Amino acid sequence: MDLQRFVTEVFEAMGGMVIPLEYGLCQVLIPEGYQKTFQGKSEYLLAFDYEVAQENPGAEFVTFGSFILDKVIE
Repeated sequence: MDLQRFVTEVFEAMGGMVIPLEYGLCQVLIPEGYQKTFQGKSEYLLAFDYEVAQENPGAEFVTFGSFILDKVIE
């Protein structure tokens, strides 16, 4: 299973909404019950490719050891 699929499926299983924007980039809306876990944020722009992350400065690059991945695994 690839990393993007894993992370987005976990967010969807939590009741969140995942909106694919382009290759390797998606917006995630986090349900209220999980916002505290994710620094109180209700949404994230997630990049699953290094170049995509560089092209989108507001995006959180998701890779092994990143904050988002660590929280999703918890």
